[in-house]
Amino acid sequence: MGSRTMIIISDATLAHDVLIQRGPMFATRPKENATRTIFSSNTFTVNASVYGPVWRSLRRNMVQNMLSSTRFKEFGSLRQSAMDKLAERIKSEASGNNGLVWFYEHAGFDTAKLLHQR
Repeated sequence: MGSRTMIIISDATLAHDVLIQRGPMFATRPKENATRTIFSSNTFTVNASVYGPVWRSLRRNMVQNMLSSTRFKEFGSLRQSAMDKLAERIKSEASGNNGLVWFYEHAGFDTAKLLHQR
């Protein structure tokens, strides 16, 4: 799928400046290649859409529905269950592998599973 440039901002003041003060300037994304377009639902997801009316609508829907405090509380038991299962799998792998764990493999799977649970 090619290489991508990633910028990580760890300073709170700079993050506020980039995300709040100058949000629209930094919100655009590079044009997707054909493969990434297929895997990003034709850019109709909040993480793949170009900044504009569609992105704002997707973001508003995500914040008001998926990330609302009511929804967050509603699915608390599922999150806890997923975290407990993740911890058990990591402990199990560590005990059978001299304490070594390939954490990314576990975290990626459990994150995807958690996002799809209802």
